[in-house]
Amino acid sequence: MTNRQPAGSGFLTDLVAQWELSTTRATAAGVRVVQLRSGLVCGRSGGIMGRLFPLFKAGIGGPMGSGKQYWPWISLPDELAAIPSC
Repeated sequence: MTNRQPAGSGFLTDLVAQWELSTTRATAAGVRVVQLRSGLVCGRSGGIMGRLFPLFKAGIGGPMGSGKQYWPWISLPDELAAIPSC
């Protein structure tokens, strides 16, 4: 699957671009490289919500950015199933 969305801008965009660029030597050497882009992982032991809920409960978890962006959720079992085995 190909990402069809235009790249954003800023620190995280630059960081991910550098991570993905760092795999070019492995790819050139014939090593299989998988660049996984994932969403926020929710799990029974809390996952992302276990980290964020206390902030919202304390009244300090306001909107991130404009508040209009999507948060792509994924369950831990689905996340693990999506990662190819070696």
